[in-house]
Amino acid sequence: MFDYLANPEIVVRDPAKVLGIPYGSDSGTIKRAFRARAFATHPDRGGDPEEFLEVNTAYQMILAGDWGEAAEVHRKKQPRKPKAPVANLNAMLSRVRSSLGMANRMVLDADFDKYLEKAEKSLRAFAQEITKYADNGWISRRAETRFYEHFNVLGNKYNSVVAAHKQAVAARKPPPPPSPPRRQEPLREKRRPVGNWSRVMELLQKSESTYNSAAELNDMQDFEGAQRKIEQAYSEFGAGWGMARNLGGVELDSIKPSAQSLFGLIKKLRSALERKSSDAIGENRKAHEAARRKLRSAYASVRRGSARAALKSLGAATQFAATARAWTDEIQDMKVRERRLVLARQIENEIQQLKLEADDILFEMRQRQG
Repeated sequence: MFDYLANPEIVVRDPAKVLGIPYGSDSGTIKRAFRARAFATHPDRGGDPEEFLEVNTAYQMILAGDWGEAAEVHRKKQPRKPKAPVANLNAMLSRVRSSLGMANRMVLDADFDKYLEKAEKSLRAFAQEITKYADNGWISRRAETRFYEHFNVLGNKYNSVVAAHKQAVAARKPPPPPSPPRRQEPLREKRRPVGNWSRVMELLQKSESTYNSAAELNDMQDFEGAQRKIEQAYSEFGAGWGMARNLGGVELDSIKPSAQSLFGLIKKLRSALERKSSDAIGENRKAHEAARRKLRSAYASVRRGSARAALKSLGAATQFAATARAWTDEIQDMKVRERRLVLARQIENEIQQLKLEADDILFEMRQRQG
């Protein structure tokens, strides 16, 4: 086999480009690309001998784990963990407070909109950085919760600054001129209430039936179906009760106790499902953090050449990733669910790539022992 280390005069800066494959391709893709390029450049088939040697050198470099310039480009694309993530967020928090304080002092200034826009941009950037640091595991869950609490407080302050500006502007405006007297119009006939009691009872009974279905789905651990049913029951009850209040009369007093009892059950189950969704987000985050720890351990084992230890860590990381994906299915907020699914796919891809590297190390060890 051709050894590129024994031919220092042959220099290949980007072996991936020579073989025409992306960085991090699996062994099967690498072998297929090498065979195709070797077949096309072989001197016996009219190819250039120097180009053939370059293809062989690129293949040997990739087998040895040397990806050349492609590895450097890939490393630059990866997000780097900041040296002090908590300190960075604290500094950003101070800048947001300063911009909000400046906007609050300039409520009557002509450039208030400029100060307010600057405060809003810094507030949005602060929220994006919290999400970015939390998703990449750069800050603990406790720190994430603390920074989100600060963000909520600053959001309330932003709203109060906007309200203060509106009040100050309204106070400066001259009072409007008195309006002319309105022409007396004849009294209109009072509108008759819309709906009837049979429709009210039908909606309330339908709401109770939908609630029972939601409770059954909740008992069967189908939380997503239960969430859809309980929202449907909530909507049906709201329509029926709104119609009943519009109709009024003695019938309203007669159905009020049973309607209040049904609403209490719907509200209780709805709150329980929302709590389960929140707990699912927390458990999903814990499982992702554990999978990340095992992945870091596997990376260290691969760098040491300890393939068995790497495979053991990857097995644990796979279990944690499966647990995280299972918790993802119970998250009701679709935006949060999509964000956690993207993170899960990234972890699974890293696990597969590391498994291939560990298998290659084991194969080489067995070849040397044989």
